[in-house]
Amino acid sequence: MQKQRRKFLGFLAGWIAGALQGCNFIEEKELIAGQLANLAFEKYWLREFNGKRIIIFYNQGEPYTLSLVCTHKKCTVRYRASEGQFICPCHKGRYDIHGNVLSGKPPKPLAKYKTIIRPPYVVVLNQIINEQ
Repeated sequence: MQKQRRKFLGFLAGWIAGALQGCNFIEEKELIAGQLANLAFEKYWLREFNGKRIIIFYNQGEPYTLSLVCTHKKCTVRYRASEGQFICPCHKGRYDIHGNVLSGKPPKPLAKYKTIIRPPYVVVLNQIINEQ
């Protein structure tokens, strides 16, 4: 009886781990976003990381990454390159190019992810570097 129970619990644990991984409940530690030379040319990338939309910029020789999730009601903000601003479609909150609140209801800046260069790639780490 003990052996059957252990076998069943092992099966169940494996099934749950597989299901969680398939549903993206297990978060990735990093995202290899692309080659630095391409980002420098293209100016920014839109990506998805652990189920969340992000934007990666290249500014003054350094890449940086912002979440596209509004800090007010968790809507997805839209980047307007012509204005250099993010606009939240839900309540018209506005953020600047660095994710700082310009106007509206957002209580905090957009989340900023730690972003590193691992030549020749830009790598986004699952680490928020500003207080949320």
